[in-house]
Amino acid sequence: MTAKAPNTSALTSNKQNETTDRVTFDSITDSKGNLVPKNTVTYDPILELKGKADAGRMLKILDRFNPISDVETLPSGIWIKRLNFSHQEFKPFNLNVIEIDPPQNSSTPYDFIWATETPIIKVVTGKDGPINDDDTYTGDSLEFSGYAPPGMEVEAFNDGTTTGKKINVNPDGFFKLTLDGLTDGTYKIKIKAANGKESDVFNFRVSVKEDEKLSLDDVLEFEGGPPVDEAGTTDKTPLFITGHARPGESIQLFNGSDPIEGAIATADLEFGVWKYTLDVTDGDYSLTAHANYGDNEITDPPRTFKVVETLRPTIESVTNRAGDPVSNGGSTPGGKLTIDGYGAAPDRRVTLLWNHNPVSNINASAKGTWQFVTNTPVTPGGPYTLRVRDADGQLSQYWSYHVTPV
Repeated sequence: MTAKAPNTSALTSNKQNETTDRVTFDSITDSKGNLVPKNTVTYDPILELKGKADAGRMLKILDRFNPISDVETLPSGIWIKRLNFSHQEFKPFNLNVIEIDPPQNSSTPYDFIWATETPIIKVVTGKDGPINDDDTYTGDSLEFSGYAPPGMEVEAFNDGTTTGKKINVNPDGFFKLTLDGLTDGTYKIKIKAANGKESDVFNFRVSVKEDEKLSLDDVLEFEGGPPVDEAGTTDKTPLFITGHARPGESIQLFNGSDPIEGAIATADLEFGVWKYTLDVTDGDYSLTAHANYGDNEITDPPRTFKVVETLRPTIESVTNRAGDPVSNGGSTPGGKLTIDGYGAAPDRRVTLLWNHNPVSNINASAKGTWQFVTNTPVTPGGPYTLRVRDADGQLSQYWSYHVTPV
């Protein structure tokens, strides 16, 4: 009898059947050992994945086509992998396991949703795109998107008060909630879920006055007082500088091409008014305000004026013939006194008054300093007074002393 050749196709089919289900994905459990069934939600980031494959095989865990981790099958034919999903995006996962080396058998998918119990604001989008925390926004509507428990209702609160805006989170744990009808003001938005948990606060300001023109309006001699004329002169300090800018934004004052250290003012949220109290000294000023926002606008033309400090003679020290200091209200033996001071007009006449009577005249130095040496005879007693008068009639402070017996 002639033997029949074996049926090759049948053998091939049998071999394929033998490799079917060589790799399985059997279960996921959370950090407490609770099963996470397929097509359900978990809020636990620590998950243990388990299945079977041929002993010693290296497997790759994929989320659809994206690799997550590798795992090796134990001698028992079991593979186990503990993963931390806290760095993964909240979303539906479609996990499967495949052999790294041929024949690359793979498991059937294991679907579940990794979600958060606490709402999370991910992106806040306005008319021109996303805005950041603490930004100033000029529209009347914003879209808040983020994560929350799937299917649960979430609500927007402003500084603890409901806005009335609510929405149900989609089955994947993602929400989009629109806040419209926004008006000028400061907002502190939280998204609160029906489970009582709430997101971090997202802060922003709304201002429809974005186009408020930057200005430097006034240089005042005192707050609410008369302005210093353009190109005028003042002897007052400090001066009060006011202007307008975009509400909530800041400006930097410059003198000529140089920023004035610390001279930064912020416009109020209601009217966009900024104010700055500027200490000034003698000299010419050419003030401009530079916007610290947008295209860094600069006020033009500059606001110019001159500051001339009011000069008043000042007694700085008095010493006696021994070179010892004589304090104001103190005492000294009779005889020569040396009186030093400053604050006179350069090179102009100053007069020493002793007990209200003029006793000596000299010219101040080019720096406005002066020194008197007096030998006015005195007898023990007092008090005696010294005072200096400049050429414009301005008087220094009194300096009094007593004379002790020799």
